[in-house]
Amino acid sequence: MFMDEASEMGLTQINTGLYEYTDRYSSIWYEILRGVSREASLPTLGIFTASRNQPIDNSVYVGTVSTQYKFFGNANVVDVVIDSINNIDSNIDLRERFIFNASLTQLNSEIMLLNSSTSNIDIGVVVPMITIDNSYNGTKAAAYSFGIGIVDNTYNLIGSFTFKKKIMGMRQIHIVTSNTTLESNIGSYIDVFSNNITDIIQENFNKQIPPEDAMKALKLVEQLGKKRYSKVVTNLATFTQANIQESENGELNLPPINAWNMFLAIATYSATEENLNAKKMLENIAERTLAIPTRMIQALNRR
Repeated sequence: MFMDEASEMGLTQINTGLYEYTDRYSSIWYEILRGVSREASLPTLGIFTASRNQPIDNSVYVGTVSTQYKFFGNANVVDVVIDSINNIDSNIDLRERFIFNASLTQLNSEIMLLNSSTSNIDIGVVVPMITIDNSYNGTKAAAYSFGIGIVDNTYNLIGSFTFKKKIMGMRQIHIVTSNTTLESNIGSYIDVFSNNITDIIQENFNKQIPPEDAMKALKLVEQLGKKRYSKVVTNLATFTQANIQESENGELNLPPINAWNMFLAIATYSATEENLNAKKMLENIAERTLAIPTRMIQALNRR
């Protein structure tokens, strides 16, 4: 149970039934709840959060979690990636961007490898990126996903894309009986992915998409709305440096298109999409257009 493994999970017991954890991201407290009419402990923990370095008096109650919950501190989950990257190459320049939900119970962190294997495109530089998710209320597993970031010449993130199907990530559920671990595998996955990102770009740059397949992908985007469709077509014209026009019957005069330009046209727009459902569907369409080198998949499967 939670109470039996609290110390091992990185929490400190500061009072009877009250456990604390704080790191560079935030502070959190879990407290065993008790019945009002009877002094009996319930199999439930109350969750209280505050920004980092704040005392419990400044915390806010944000919900409950079962005593079967397995805790992973945000810094611990993120540092697995940072330490693994530094073990691969201590000279890699890491840049992290993170966001919380309003209750400080869900963290999303994106770590970009800025001077790793990169490729220049018209709007910026493509860099390997690892996305990390974690939650303090069990609503999200602790998860690592691989993707690409597009940064400008001052390393500001223009857009990002996370692979969900063709390159699977890793996850750890928040249940105390779960025995799977992430630490032993994440380093080798990062090594393979970061060293092969240029191969992904090159293979797709050399892969031509038949016009009918390109139109199928664009029609899928059009089902999400004319505005999104128009933006993606505009992106495609930019990346192919072509004047794409729509005929009276709705057909596009598409130039020769490679898989990388089609992927970028959709992925760079999806990076700015605010509707989460539409964003997920756009990312699925973009990923379908992309080919992953067989040698990379084989290397990841061996890990």
